[in-house]
Amino acid sequence: MADEAATAEESTEETEAVEETVEDTKVTPEDDWKAKARKHEKAAKQAREALESAQTELKKYEDRDKSEADKAEEARKALEARASKAEAELLRLKVAQKKNLPPELAERLRGETEEELEEDAERLSELVKPGKPSVDTDAGKGKAASEAPTDPAALADRVSRDY
Repeated sequence: MADEAATAEESTEETEAVEETVEDTKVTPEDDWKAKARKHEKAAKQAREALESAQTELKKYEDRDKSEADKAEEARKALEARASKAEAELLRLKVAQKKNLPPELAERLRGETEEELEEDAERLSELVKPGKPSVDTDAGKGKAASEAPTDPAALADRVSRDY
């Protein structure tokens, strides 16, 4: 009978230990959510990698089937786009030079035609004209307007900050 009591007591202790272990390993709803999120993130990453790989393969197959004329046509279109961008930049620089604007302000000119660019350059040159009184943002702080910078680069910097 003493053996039965000792065995029952040991059995109870083992059961309590197992129950504590089970409680410690139970997954809380928060942990379960995090695990699912990690699982889905991993799957999404693998799907992105597979998509990128498939797009690369598709491009290879498309290029393989293209004739030399098609490839040359694509290259021609890319070069034309590059040339038109360079021509527009050159035109802006020419107009800026004609209107005595610093080259740094040329990229700020707006318009498609030379006339539109010249009109915009006129408006901009009025803002950066040397000797023109500038707006005194430090009014009442003792700084005279005559101390305003007359250097075109400094004025261009001031104009760029104001816009």
